[in-house]
Amino acid sequence: MAITRLNNNSITSVTALPSGVATGKIGQIIMVEQPATVDIASTSYVDISGLSVSITPTSTSSKIFISVYMNPSHSVGGSFHFVKLLRDSTAISIGQSAGAGTRDRTTFGGYNTYGPYNMGVNISYLDSPSTTSSTTYKLQARVSGNTFHLNKDGDDADSSNRMRLSSNITVMEVLP
Repeated sequence: MAITRLNNNSITSVTALPSGVATGKIGQIIMVEQPATVDIASTSYVDISGLSVSITPTSTSSKIFISVYMNPSHSVGGSFHFVKLLRDSTAISIGQSAGAGTRDRTTFGGYNTYGPYNMGVNISYLDSPSTTSSTTYKLQARVSGNTFHLNKDGDDADSSNRMRLSSNITVMEVLP
């Protein structure tokens, strides 16, 4: 087994991180939960109700860690759904523009061919908003057809084999 030494000190004598190593202390954490069901049939991006949270960074050097857990599904019918993460009105954590053509630059998406079932989705992103003003992080969705659903199966059958779920968005200020 190899022993890792920090600044050539033995493990027992290390009492602090070497200078210049960020500690990444969390200044504040805000979470919003969306336990209700949401349906979106728009082919243009619209806000996903209940998945929006605002935070006011204490320093322009702070970073904001965004964590999203959501339970989307889609109506049967071979359609795409698209979801974007935004800081205020700016899309973040999206695909690159080089060579995108008319393809949608989005955070994640899906295509339904097998049925109206839920899939759990996790999104994590570390943002540098460079502001001390209130900043809102939110999710938007659109479809190519049919309907995007949140927190329920696409056909919403009343059965003990089906679910109602909850989604959430959490933001954490990482201090400089």
